[in-house]
Amino acid sequence: MITKTLRQIWPGSDPIPEHLSILLAKNALTCKQFGYDHEFYRLTDRNELSVWFGEDRYEIIPLSFITEDQRFKKMLEDPKVPYVMKGDILRFAIIEKTGGFYADLDLEVLRFDEDWLDLPYVCGYERKRNGSGQRPQFNPYEPRIPQTI
Repeated sequence: MITKTLRQIWPGSDPIPEHLSILLAKNALTCKQFGYDHEFYRLTDRNELSVWFGEDRYEIIPLSFITEDQRFKKMLEDPKVPYVMKGDILRFAIIEKTGGFYADLDLEVLRFDEDWLDLPYVCGYERKRNGSGQRPQFNPYEPRIPQTI
């Protein structure tokens, strides 16, 4: 299910670096410009999800809202599991539960296309950095072989 929502995740209690905060804010503005919602998820130290819906609206939701799978919950609650892995687990669980789009925090979303909403899913790719130091950008395309995902 693809909904008109972009979801981004920061797993862990470490502060978000300034350059990523700037991209997060830009993506929220792009969503607003195209009539999409933007949600930012952060895994708290108490293994809850803090969700920012924009305009200073936060909500704390339990992990059980995202997944009932005890294997996932156990990994998310395990302090030995690296935050990068927790972010991967959260990304898939959130998109499976709620639909929408996902982009890493280091990606700048440039546009959305209404045609994407009719597809079973949308994949993206990152452009390689060129000599000018260009940031990676989210450039969705329609995959040709759905079974590969």
